[in-house]
Amino acid sequence: MIKENMRKIKNTFINSLIPNKKFYKELLRKKLIYSFNYFLVFIFVLNLFFFIVLTLKLNLPINYQNFKQFLNRFDEIPKSLIINIDNAHLSTTHNRPLLIWINNNGAKSLLAVLDETASAEKINLYDTPILLTSSEIVFMRGSKNYTTLEYPNETIRITKDKIVNVKNYVIKFLPFLVSILIFYFVAILPIILFLSSLIFLVLIILPIYLVFHLKNKKIKFKKVFQISLHSSTIPIIIFTILPLLSNVFLILISFPLFIILEFLFICVSVYDAYLYEK
Repeated sequence: MIKENMRKIKNTFINSLIPNKKFYKELLRKKLIYSFNYFLVFIFVLNLFFFIVLTLKLNLPINYQNFKQFLNRFDEIPKSLIINIDNAHLSTTHNRPLLIWINNNGAKSLLAVLDETASAEKINLYDTPILLTSSEIVFMRGSKNYTTLEYPNETIRITKDKIVNVKNYVIKFLPFLVSILIFYFVAILPIILFLSSLIFLVLIILPIYLVFHLKNKKIKFKKVFQISLHSSTIPIIIFTILPLLSNVFLILISFPLFIILEFLFICVSVYDAYLYEK
C-alpha cells in the first residue's frame, strides 16, 4: 500500500515538473484533496532537503562540537578573576589582557579579548571580533572598521564561578535546544510554508483566472488553484535551491525569478488544461 502511494506521488511529481497537456486535462477530473496531498508531501520533502543541505553546508555538527569546546574553555579562566561593572565602567582583578580562543575547524582562532587598558582602536592590533575595554565593548566590522557598545549603567560583579555555572547550564540546555530546532525545521516549518504557500498562490492566480475566464467561462477558480499546486513545482524548487548556491546575484534574483516562473508555468498549465485542442 505504501509503495503504491509512493509510486503515485512520484508519477505526480514527474508530471508536475513541466506543463503536461494530458496530465493537466486529467487533473480537471480529480478532486482537490488529491492535489493538496501532493503539495503537502512536496513541501515537506523539499524542506527536508533544504534542511539537510544547509546543515552540511554550515557544518552544523562540527560547529556544534566546536561551540561546546569553546564553552569548556571558560574553565581555564583564572580563579582569581573578578570582573566589575560599575557606572558603565569595567575593571578586573587581572593585571594583564585575557584572551579567549575557539577551535575553528582544527585551528585556534581568537574570539575575544578583555583588556581594560586598551583603546577601541586596539581591536585591529589584536585582530579579534570582540574587544572589552574599561569603557566599552568593541565589535569588529570588517577590515579596520568597528562599532562600540557602552556597558550598562549599573553595578555587576562577575566571578569565575558565575561564568562556569552559566556555561554548565548552557551545555546542559544545548541538546534540548537542538532538538527543538530540529523539530521546528522538520515538522513545524513545513506546515507554515504549506499554509503560506496556499495563501500566496490564491493571490497570484487571481489575475490569471480573471484573464482566462474571459476566454472560457467554464474555467473555475478552484480548478485553476488546483492546477497551480502542481505547476508551482519547478518555480518553488528553483526558489529553494538558488539561495543555497551562496551567490549574491542569484539570491537577489531568486524571488523575482520565482514570480515570473510562477506566472509562466501556471498560465501554460491552465491553457493546456482548458484551451489546448489537439
